[in-house]
Amino acid sequence: MERRKHERFSVNLNATLVPDQGMPIGCRLRDVSQGGLLIQCEQCHNDCPFRDGDELELRISLKEGHERKVNTFPSR
Repeated sequence: MERRKHERFSVNLNATLVPDQGMPIGCRLRDVSQGGLLIQCEQCHNDCPFRDGDELELRISLKEGHERKVNTFPSR
């Protein structure tokens, strides 16, 4: 049985990773916890442009009422 420090919550959201000096990459946010995220990027399977410690921006588009709002989170 796997034991983690923080409980994980399953999600399935479109998201975008934006490197400090690069092009945005579309991805899916699969789970979230107080300690981090599980992000799936099809584009990154063979040639991942990210390295440990890279600073990026995570953008998630969420529906709020009748509108969509892009939420931006600094990430590492």
